[in-house]
Amino acid sequence: MRLMLLILAFAGFSLAQTRVTAEQVNGTWVVETGPNSTNTWRVWSVGENRYRVEFFGIITFGNRFNSGYASGTVQFVGDVATLRLLNQPNCVITLRWIGKGRLEVREMTYPAACGFGLNVSSEGVYRRTAITRPVFGRQ
Repeated sequence: MRLMLLILAFAGFSLAQTRVTAEQVNGTWVVETGPNSTNTWRVWSVGENRYRVEFFGIITFGNRFNSGYASGTVQFVGDVATLRLLNQPNCVITLRWIGKGRLEVREMTYPAACGFGLNVSSEGVYRRTAITRPVFGRQ
C-alpha cells in the first residue's frame, strides 16, 4: 500500500507543469546565430499571465541585410507560449522557458510563413541580456 501511494505521489509530481513567472521571462533575450546574424526577443508581463513579445532578427551580407519582425501578446501554458501573427496566419512560433536564463524559440512553420527576410529565422536558444523593461518598437 505504501509503495502504491509513493508511486502515485511520484507520478503526480512528474506530471505537474512548470508555471512561468514574470520574474523568469521579463526582459531582453539575444542569440547570435552566426557571425553576421543577431536576433532579439523582448518580453514583458502585461498582467494575468499575459506577455507582450517582440522579435527582431537581422542578417547582414556586406552592406546589405535581411530582417524579420514579429510581435503580439502571448500567454504561457506551463512553460510554453505560442505566438500567432495576425497578418501572417500560417506563422506559429513557440517560446519555451527552459530555465537558467534560457528561452528556446521554435518556428512551427517554415520561416517564410512569418514574412521574415531570406535566411532570417527566430529559432534558437536565447540568453537573457537584460531584466529591465525593454523598449518595444525599436530595432
